[in-house]
Amino acid sequence: MATNIRNIGSLSGVRVLDMGRILAAPYCSMILGDYGADVIKIEHLNRGDDTRSWGPPFTAEGGESAYFLSVNRNKRSVAIDLKKKEGLQFIYDLVKQSDVVIENFTPGKADVLGVGYEKLSQINPKIIYTSLTGFGPDGPYKSRLAYDVMISGENSCMGGLMGVTGTEDGTPVKVGVAITDVCTGLFAHGAIMAALISRGQTGVGQKIDASLLETQVAVMANIASNYLIAGIESKPMGTAHVSIVPYQGFKTKDGHIIVGALNDGQFERLSATLCRPDLSTDERFSSNTKRVQNRVALIDIIQNILIGGNTEHWLHVLEEAHVPCGPINSMSQVFNDPQVIHREMIHTIQHPTVGEFKTVGFPVKFSQTPPQMYLPPPILGQHTKEVYKTHTKRVQDFFMLVIKTCKSILNKMVCEQLGWHNDLGVSWFVCVDMAGLYSILEHIQLLKSCIPFKDLRKTIGLDKDVGKIKKKTQSDMILSLETLVPKFRSLWSEDCKLGGLELSTNLSVHIRGKDLATANL
Repeated sequence: MATNIRNIGSLSGVRVLDMGRILAAPYCSMILGDYGADVIKIEHLNRGDDTRSWGPPFTAEGGESAYFLSVNRNKRSVAIDLKKKEGLQFIYDLVKQSDVVIENFTPGKADVLGVGYEKLSQINPKIIYTSLTGFGPDGPYKSRLAYDVMISGENSCMGGLMGVTGTEDGTPVKVGVAITDVCTGLFAHGAIMAALISRGQTGVGQKIDASLLETQVAVMANIASNYLIAGIESKPMGTAHVSIVPYQGFKTKDGHIIVGALNDGQFERLSATLCRPDLSTDERFSSNTKRVQNRVALIDIIQNILIGGNTEHWLHVLEEAHVPCGPINSMSQVFNDPQVIHREMIHTIQHPTVGEFKTVGFPVKFSQTPPQMYLPPPILGQHTKEVYKTHTKRVQDFFMLVIKTCKSILNKMVCEQLGWHNDLGVSWFVCVDMAGLYSILEHIQLLKSCIPFKDLRKTIGLDKDVGKIKKKTQSDMILSLETLVPKFRSLWSEDCKLGGLELSTNLSVHIRGKDLATANL
């Protein structure tokens, strides 16, 4: 899908190079893509993003992982080898025309690869370079590997989330979703938006540094403040709230619900709905402070009442009384909830290999520039050719690299098998009649429209005298070419990655003279 349809998004015209993987960085770039940015996902040449293989579940046997599909919509995939100079040069060319770079390499790795902030900001001083790490680029833990559960599990000195999650008398429990990764992506996306505004005022880019650890500390919010202000070490409390009572889950006859009374007015309405209006006048429960102090007694009273009715009944009467409440839903209940459906939190995407699948919709609605599903999560390397042709200024260099690669493979085989002598030191292409040569180049899809054919003559030496070269008949040439195809395909696949820029396995070579023959590479 062409990216020029992104003409109404808030970030239309912004280009993002996402060299990140797993969750935090891809989540960040997905939001930017939802808002209309052109996100180019730079992936490892052979395996791509790690989450492509994280399953089950997969869409089918050998299909895409649900994990990868969840955070990689609205992106184009370029598979590349950053350790090859041609691949690295490709990145540099893209940086010149980009606004944002996102990466989550371990500290120092980006510099080693040649894609650190110092290098890329020299290429494009306006670039907004966003680095996501586990613990930050400096300090005693900078070299530690970090994933969400490690950060949240290092207790209060290293994040603290797992230290306050779980039942009061049980072991710490991790949150059911990688919330630290997601929040780091959210913080980074907000920082990028702010940096784009700043650049609009100053004309200068900057580096953004975000870490999972600092995100986890920040989202501890009131729990962190309780310690900083009063020295209170919060402990796991199940679904209960440390500072508000009642505000937790309760059992019903057929399930569970959450009930909260955040102020005295709500508590009075709750008491009346439970047919216990006396609770709101009970001195033990007359204020939130006293309700917190007498938590156990009040929770026991409420629980003994709620267990007598089913979930649907209590939700109905509590909602009627304007008491905050809600069901504790499974995923099937969530995505069949009428409010979730009404708010369009389920979207359907058409994927080139998966077919139609459902994904989570946009949590924020815009009146003028709404987020959109521009692109499905990409196949690995799906857009390498498209991006190279459209977004770099080195098309001719790339073309020459293709020609050079073809020569290095075919000269070893063609001269021997066809009995041609490479007296002029030029490619076997020169030995083919002009129509045949043009047809070969024309039908290699990667090269279509890269350079006008009239410019190719001089580029690859077609103006040289080829009269001394012995030519075979058209039929002999076709027959011999077909015998070369398997070896050509093998050599190309194994040895000629074009600096990490993979060619499609569906390329075709056509020899066109009086007859047309095709050999698939």
